[in-house]
Amino acid sequence: EALYYLRIANAQAQLTGNAAVAASALQLADEKLLESGDPRLAAVRAKVSDEITALRAIPTIDKEGISFRLQSLISQTSEWPFRTASPDSYKPSIQAPEGEMGAWDRLLGTLKSVFESIILVKQIEGEPLEQQLGDTERSMIIENLRSELQNARLAVLTKNPELFDQALKQSGEQLLLYFDTDADAINVALETIAELRVITFPGAMPDISESLALFLAVEEQQ
Repeated sequence: EALYYLRIANAQAQLTGNAAVAASALQLADEKLLESGDPRLAAVRAKVSDEITALRAIPTIDKEGISFRLQSLISQTSEWPFRTASPDSYKPSIQAPEGEMGAWDRLLGTLKSVFESIILVKQIEGEPLEQQLGDTERSMIIENLRSELQNARLAVLTKNPELFDQALKQSGEQLLLYFDTDADAINVALETIAELRVITFPGAMPDISESLALFLAVEEQQ
């Protein structure tokens, strides 16, 4: 039974990255090792204890809850009021993620380049921004904002903290540039984005295979 739980713990750590479940499985394994009363397993139990501590030190995030909060923002974007004061200029804050990019990040970069090439708002001196923007411009700004928020959702699922923060940062900048910051809905959205940006993503999963190797070594000696 101890061997079964040790293998479950390693599978959870290596395949799913679920530190909480892996730690629970190790705890169950330790209980079975204790019940055995075998002094040869003391070193295994000591290593299991170290591995449980390492797993519990990994921060956890509520991916589902974060996704729900972002989806709520996305569903409200079409109702958010645009600002009436004109900004000094319009320049989309769109750039591809820095550093090495996989196929997914390259796709996102391509999509952002498309948005950057199509969205162009010309400031007309003395005319409020709300009047400067036509239906097409407003639609494109809203779609771009939705795209950034959707990118943040996907970044949570793919465990990409850099993309997550970048998408939220750009979403906040667009809200400040184009939307009425005196409106309660915009302030709530900005507060939500600020709260999400301070979330700490889990780090690399620790290696918890040593306790399993020690246990198997004891079995071989029998």
